[in-house]
Amino acid sequence: MTPEEAKKILSLYRPGTADQDDPDFAEALDMADPGRQRNGCASRIDPELSRWFREHCAAYLSVRGKFLEVQTPPAFKDQILAEYKSHVTPRISRRGVFAGAAGVLAMAAFLTFFFVRRAQHEFAVVRERIVNKALGPYSMDVQTNDIAVINNYLAGRHAPVGATLPASLKTAEPVGCAVIDIHGLPVTMLCFQSGPLEPGQIANLWLFVANQNEVVHAPKSESRTYAQDDTMSTAAWSQDGKLYVLGVIGDQSALQKYF
Repeated sequence: MTPEEAKKILSLYRPGTADQDDPDFAEALDMADPGRQRNGCASRIDPELSRWFREHCAAYLSVRGKFLEVQTPPAFKDQILAEYKSHVTPRISRRGVFAGAAGVLAMAAFLTFFFVRRAQHEFAVVRERIVNKALGPYSMDVQTNDIAVINNYLAGRHAPVGATLPASLKTAEPVGCAVIDIHGLPVTMLCFQSGPLEPGQIANLWLFVANQNEVVHAPKSESRTYAQDDTMSTAAWSQDGKLYVLGVIGDQSALQKYF
């Protein structure tokens, strides 16, 4: 089974249900879920598929949680029955039934899209995606040391940019930028070189910028929140309507000189 085939199967997977024991999902789960390690299959884990699977489960659980939060008014059932009895007619046209069903389906589709997109724009998901972007192979839209060229490109793309960058970034050399898409959320990636690069690296310091109001549960202030993901440490904060995530290879101490 290829990772793409596994992804198609797991797109129907519902975490926290009997699907986890369903043999139809077993082989795909062995490739995506490191926690299973069933029959010594840990070596089959595909890292990219595993990251996608975590996001899929987080989105499903978020949508399910939102629906569970919906509270039915205490007398809602009695009110529906009373109104139905007072307006019931001998015949209901087939066209009316289909129209009503179509409306319900359209509303359900809209709500599902809204909550899934909201889950995909959760700050924790966004941070994980941009870390994966920095650590994985990528190409820049513009590769240059000229910050003016970078700014002109970003302005032409109407990309989110910040007017207030950490002052210490002035000691880092810009090497380029890109505008990335995270499930419809535009994020600016500014790439820097700070100190010597490892073989194969094109940057070792990254600043990501997004519009704060488009990221669910983004930091609300300039107070920084830190996280360690794989080999990268990140600091995140919000200022003047923008969300900033600064990432560097190393632990939290490697970030201190930039603040």
